Amino acid sequence: MKKPMMVRGKSCLALLALAVLLMACGRVIHPTVAAPTAPEATPVPSLTFAPTMTLAAPEATAIVSLRTPDVPNRWPTPTPSPTVTPVPREKLVIPTPGALNYTTVLTIESPVKYAGPVLDGDRIFITGYRNPGEYFGEILMYDLNTGKMTSVASSTYGPQGCMTDIDVSGEWLVWQTHSGWGTDWILYAKNLATGEEILVDSAEQAGATSPRGAYVAVSGDTLVWATIRKVDDGPLQSNVMVYDLTLHQSHVITSARMPDNVSYVDIDGERVVWSRGSTAGGVKQANVFMYNLATQEYTQLSYDGRSGQPRIQGDYVTWRQGFGDMGPIVIYNWKTDEGIKLSRPSEWGGYLCVGDGLVSFQRYTGDVSFYLYDVALHIVDGFIPMWREGQAIAYYGGPASIWERKMALSYRDTRTEQWYIEVREY
Repeated sequence: MKKPMMVRGKSCLALLALAVLLMACGRVIHPTVAAPTAPEATPVPSLTFAPTMTLAAPEATAIVSLRTPDVPNRWPTPTPSPTVTPVPREKLVIPTPGALNYTTVLTIESPVKYAGPVLDGDRIFITGYRNPGEYFGEILMYDLNTGKMTSVASSTYGPQGCMTDIDVSGEWLVWQTHSGWGTDWILYAKNLATGEEILVDSAEQAGATSPRGAYVAVSGDTLVWATIRKVDDGPLQSNVMVYDLTLHQSHVITSARMPDNVSYVDIDGERVVWSRGSTAGGVKQANVFMYNLATQEYTQLSYDGRSGQPRIQGDYVTWRQGFGDMGPIVIYNWKTDEGIKLSRPSEWGGYLCVGDGLVSFQRYTGDVSFYLYDVALHIVDGFIPMWREGQAIAYYGGPASIWERKMALSYRDTRTEQWYIEVREY
C-alpha cells in the first residue's frame, strides 16, 4: 500500500511454493552484546466492531497482455556504478523496551482466515484462506469510511486459486496467483479506477515453471518484480524487472544465472532494492542492493554476505542478517548513509515491514511474537504476546502492513474461532 512515489510497509502472504529465488536471512546468530529483559506482554485488546459489511461483486474487466509500444524507452540501459571500498553502514545498538502509544482505529470481522491485510490510505485489501489449506481465490477491499467490502480481483484458477504478493499504490493493485503449488504462476496488475487488467508475467511467458518465491511491489505507475527465465539450455536466469504500467514497457534492472540469483524486490518512488545471493561452491552468500531509476545508479548496501529480504520506505531501507528465518535487523538511512543494527535478539526474524519511521518484525521464540520499533524514539514494543493454550486471543503475527503511522494485523478469537482485522494508529 504505497502512495504514488512513496512506499508503505508491506504485507507478504506466505507462499506454499518452494522458492527458487529464496535468499532469506538466517539461522540463529547470537550477538555478542547483552540482551535487555523482554518487555511484558500488553493486555488483550477489547473487541469493537464496525457496522455490518456489505459485499459487492467485482465489475467485469478486460485483460491486457504485456506489450512494448513503439515509443522511447523510459529507462535507459542500467550502468553499474564503479566499485567502492566496502564500509560498515550500521552501528550496533540495543533498543529500549517500552510501550508505543496507539489508538485503535478499527476492528472488523475478517471474511477469511489467516488474513493478510494490506493498508493503503483508507482502504484495506484482504485475502487469505477459507479454511486451513483451502485458498480464498479473491482480493477484497474494505473502505474504512463507508464500511463497504468489495471484491476487486479474482484468481484465474477460480475460487480455490491462491492470491499472494499483493501490493497497492494509489489506483494500481498488483498480485500473483497460482493454482496451489506456484509452478503455474501469473502476475497481474489492475487499475482500480478504470478496471484495466494487465497480465504482466507468467510461468508460460518465462518458459520456466519453477515458483518465483519473491516479492512484487508497486509505487505510482511503476511495478517491479523478481522473475526467472529459461533463455537457453543453460542454467535458469533470474531477473529484477521494472514495468511502466501506463506505457506498458518492461526493462531488466539486473540479472543472475544459477547458482546466483536475485530476489526480494521492493520499490519506493525511483528507488528499487533487492537481494542477490549465491550458493556457488556450496557456500551461501547474500547482499542487499539499491538502484535509482532516475539516475541509473547502483549502490551496494551490505557487504557481510549474509543480508537479504530488504524493504524500503521513504529514507529507510531495512533488511535482515543471517540465513534462515531469524537474525539481526538492520535499519539504514540512504540519505545520511548511516544505519543501525538492532542487536538484542538473535531470535528476531521474518515478516519485515517498514512505514513512516516504524519497522515491524516477528519473533519465533520467547514471550512475545511480534515487535514494532520506532526509529525516532528508539523504542521497541513487544506488543503481541506469544499465544499459549487457553489464551483468548491468538494473533496471526504476520504478515502485517504499515501505511504511514497506521498498522493493520489479524488475529483469532479462540473462544469463537472468528478472525478479526485490527487497524492501529501510532
